[in-house]
Amino acid sequence: MALSGELLALHHKEDDYQGDETLVGMAIQDREVHMVSAPTKTGKSTIIEAVVKILPDSALASSITDRHRKPGDPLTASFQTLDEGMTSNKIKYLINNEEVVNFAVSPTGFIYGSLPEGYPALHNYLPMLPNGVPQMRKAGFKRDTHSYVTLPGNAWHAVLGPNPNVGRMEEAVVNLTYAQEHADELEFIRNRIGKDGLAHAANVLINISVGSGVGDDKDKALEDIAEMLAIAKDLAVRSK
Repeated sequence: MALSGELLALHHKEDDYQGDETLVGMAIQDREVHMVSAPTKTGKSTIIEAVVKILPDSALASSITDRHRKPGDPLTASFQTLDEGMTSNKIKYLINNEEVVNFAVSPTGFIYGSLPEGYPALHNYLPMLPNGVPQMRKAGFKRDTHSYVTLPGNAWHAVLGPNPNVGRMEEAVVNLTYAQEHADELEFIRNRIGKDGLAHAANVLINISVGSGVGDDKDKALEDIAEMLAIAKDLAVRSK
């Protein structure tokens, strides 16, 4: 889908965007944001949910978008959509007034972003695409971290099923390639299917968040990523 001229111009503003120092900067200056990236179906949202249940003063950061709500979307309190009144014009107005913390125009033409009130705790967890990280890092948070979740290739393939959405697979290729190219900037969380795997992943993310530890073994995580990338490339072609 080709973006309209207006959306393309908005997309080009992403790299240079920074929210207003008073409206945004002062509101989040004593907060931390912990960004978690991963391709679809790797369990990042489940890991975040587990962490928020354990770690005091933590929350899932709230996001906004101008698309309609879809099955499986987070509850209204943490994800406001067109169905809750987040129109395209309203989000554009907020961006132009520098009232959002961050924003991005998706390839499908929808606008995503977040507001200062979407970070209510000390530790705020934000699932996001890696290309939005630079914008978040200059937003004005007290501290930020960026973690990347992986699964073994065979486990991820099984979760995806034989005919995943081609757009999600193309997005996964970009996402995983970023992780390979920026490995030195990331902390890795090697998720595994099952309760023990989830408990391990949640514990790793907590340690990263509070600054008491580092992520899982980087070389092994990169092995996971290589397997996942090969699968994503294959499925992106076969799913068309």
